[in-house]
Order: sequence, then structure tokens, then C-alpha cells
Amino acid sequence: KYNFKNQRGYISLAKNKDKGQTYAGEEVNKVNKDTYFIKNGTFTTCDSDTPHTYFSSSEMKVIQKDKIIARWIFMYIGGVPFPIPLPFAVFPNETGRRSGIIIPAYGQENNRGQYFRNFGYFLSMNDYMDLALTGDYYSKGGWGARSRFRYAERYNFSGSVNAGYSKIIFGEANDPGREVRTDWNLSWFHNQQINPSTRFDVNLQFLSINFFRNNSINYNDILSQDITSNATFSKIWDESGASLSINYNRTQNLTSGNIYESLPNINFSKSMTYPFKRENVESLNDQKWYEMIGYSYSGQFANNRKKIDDNLTTRAGVLHNIYLSASPKFGYFNVSPSFNYTEKWYNKLVKKENKVLESINPLTGITTTRDTTIESSINELNFVRTFNMSVSASTKLYGVINPNILGIESFRHTILSSVAYNYQPDFANDAWGYYDSYTKSNGEVVRYDKYSGEVFGGVSSGQSQSLSFSLGNIFEMKMAKSTTDTTKEQNKIQLLNLNASV
Repeated sequence: KYNFKNQRGYISLAKNKDKGQTYAGEEVNKVNKDTYFIKNGTFTTCDSDTPHTYFSSSEMKVIQKDKIIARWIFMYIGGVPFPIPLPFAVFPNETGRRSGIIIPAYGQENNRGQYFRNFGYFLSMNDYMDLALTGDYYSKGGWGARSRFRYAERYNFSGSVNAGYSKIIFGEANDPGREVRTDWNLSWFHNQQINPSTRFDVNLQFLSINFFRNNSINYNDILSQDITSNATFSKIWDESGASLSINYNRTQNLTSGNIYESLPNINFSKSMTYPFKRENVESLNDQKWYEMIGYSYSGQFANNRKKIDDNLTTRAGVLHNIYLSASPKFGYFNVSPSFNYTEKWYNKLVKKENKVLESINPLTGITTTRDTTIESSINELNFVRTFNMSVSASTKLYGVINPNILGIESFRHTILSSVAYNYQPDFANDAWGYYDSYTKSNGEVVRYDKYSGEVFGGVSSGQSQSLSFSLGNIFEMKMAKSTTDTTKEQNKIQLLNLNASV
């Protein structure tokens, strides 16, 4: 029945589907253009003709492009109603991002029984943030709860905070193999460009070992062996050429439970600076030799922690690196000396000792001995200083002939020659004090680096010296300029390029 004047009407056994949402009812009364009252109605987002999950209510009010209001609502899963009804609920009935109930998935597992997962509510707070609260239920007593809070501001920052907790029960109450597992998860993701030279990025995940295995349906999560977390703050000073980075890194193995983390890792660097350089110098030829002296610096602080089989070990250190260089010119020669200095600060060192173990064969009564190495950490402040230096010299020689025949104006031969010397002393020498030794039972002396196990390592052994030469030859030809076309540039052709080094 329908009244064309007031647009009111009545229909029985009605069903309407629009944009993935379906509602139906035994009796439908249309009171105006957009409002319907439904008796014994159903609502679902399932596309099947016989929906797998749906909500049933004795009284429903549908407002087109706005919402659906119902009371005493039963949720049906596979045709079976959930025993506890909702006294009142409001469902969205509009397009776009909006608040509303999240329809769960359902199924059955052998060890947990029947379940429905991811049932909850989505709350659209405003244009910048939203919140989703979901939960799982298992007929054998297990349950889980999760929350996800997202936030974003375009061109500024975005992120999310996730938390989860579950109590999973495997087996019946009287089963001898019955097991109760408690899992948890907490994560934070954040990306922010604070200003053109400052950035902050976070990807942190903390969870129990079996959280993904017992709660996730994502294959990538279930197959994950390691969980890596990072948080980085970085800053660049363009005027001075300096940069700073502060980082936290954590790796958790989901099989063994071992944890490796760096808390924190600080890096600071300053690009090449020339402290004696004068301002407003017109050309390089006007510079004094001392104005070409420059330096760069980089520093790092690291505090590494390892938790292996519930045994926690820590190693911390500071690394300084200073590089000095110059490029003065003496006549036709460019001379480039350089000096690289490294200093490491450690709060521990390793002490190794030899211990002889004896064992008696119960059958023969023969006593045998074997050596074993005992390592121990000694807490004390130490400095490890190393350096290397080099010097190089280079020059260019030119030879030019001008035949002016066959359209060829000139030939040029350029010789580029250089020689370089590098030197590094033997820091394994006893004079430096970076190596120690212990003696085996057979009299063999074993030398070792006391700082090889620290965060920045120890020192290299053996003296290093090297002398290198290089010689380059470039042959070029320049064609004569056209007398008829004055706008055309002269054509230069490279004929041959020969290089040799030793």
C-alpha cells in the first residue's frame, strides 16, 4: 500500500540492499521519504543470500543515509543466536568513514572450540583520529581483547597505537594436557617531519613469544621469526654541516626468546671544515697554504644489551674519529697530507686465562689433561687510540702541437702522475698495551686482543706501509673552426686514454 500524496506506505516481507548493507523485515511502514519502521527485521553486511552472520531485532527504525536504530538485538552466527542480546544499538547507514559495529568472523577449531573473532566497535572521533575496539570469544573458555588508536594530520604526522591481551585455553577442563596461555602485544608506529631538518620515526613492537601464533590470522605474522623495533630522531644543521641521530634498536627472536637491543645509539658528525680560511677570497690561487687545512669529526655512543637464555650482558662504548687533511700547492705539484685519528672509550675489557682440567678413565685408570680457556670481564675505564697517515703528490704536464692541416688545429697530450704513501703502526705490539697473553700447559703462548669483544672492536695487528704510483695519458684533438659558420663551436675529440698504476 502506498499514498502518493503523503508518501507513506506499507509492505510485508520486504528486503532492501544498498552498498553492501542489507536489511529486511516482516512488516515495513514508511512514514516519510527517508524513514522506515520495521517489525521483526534483520540487518547484515554479508553478501550471501543466506547470511552467515546477521543481527535480528523485533523493532527497527531505518533512516536513509543516516543510521539504523534497533532494540533487543540478537546476533546470529551460522543461524545460531548468541544467547546474550544487546538491549539497544545504533548501526551506521551512510557512506564514508563513520562509527559503527564491526561484524565478526566465526568458525571452529579442534582445540579451542567454536569462536567468533574481531567483534567490536569502530569509533570515528573526528577527521584526525579514530579508535577500534575488538575482541574474540572461544566456546572452550578462551578470549581476547584488542584496541587500535590511529591519528594523522596531513603533511605533518601520522601514527597508531595498538594493544592486545588474550587468554587462550587448549583442551577441556578435565583433560590432562589442558593448557592456559596468556599473551600480550603493545606497539607504536609514528612518522613525523617536525621541520625541514628534523625528523622523528617510531616503529616499536613488544609482544610475548606466542602472540602471533595464537592470535593472528596473517600468514606473514605467523611465520615471523624476528621482531625488529626502531625509533630514530635525526637533526641536520645545514649552516655548520653538523648532523645528529639518536636511535633505539631492538630485535626479538620469537623462537628462542633472545633479545638484542641498542639503548641508545647516538651519532654526531661534522663535515669538512677549514678553520683558517679567510672570507671573500676571490680564487684558490690567492689562498695561503694554511687556509687549506681542514678537519672533520664523527662520534658515536653505543650501549648494547643481549639477553640470551635469561642471561643479560651489556657492552657500552664511545667512538671518536678525527680526520685532518690539507691540499697545499708547491709550484707545479699538489701535495695532500692526511691524518686519521680514532679513539675508543670502553668500560670493560676481557681477561683470558688457561685452566688445565684432568679426567680419569674408569676402565684404564689413565689420567688425561686438557686445556680450557676461561674468559672474564673486568670493569674498568680504558682508552684505545689508533691512527694512520698518508701523503700524496700529483701534477699535470701538457704538450701541444699545432699542425693546422686537414682541418685539425691542434693536438694535446696531458700527463697526470701521482705518488702516494700510507702508514699504520702495529698496534698489537706490547708497547701499546692493547694485547695480553696466556700460556697453555705445553708452553705455547697465546696472544689476544683485550677489546675484540667490545662494541667497536679492538685493534688491527701488523704494521702496514704502502707506496703506490699512477700515470695517466690523455690524447686529444681540436678541429679548426669553420670560416663560414661563426656561430658553431670548435669540436674537441678525445683520441686515447691510457692509465697505469702500481
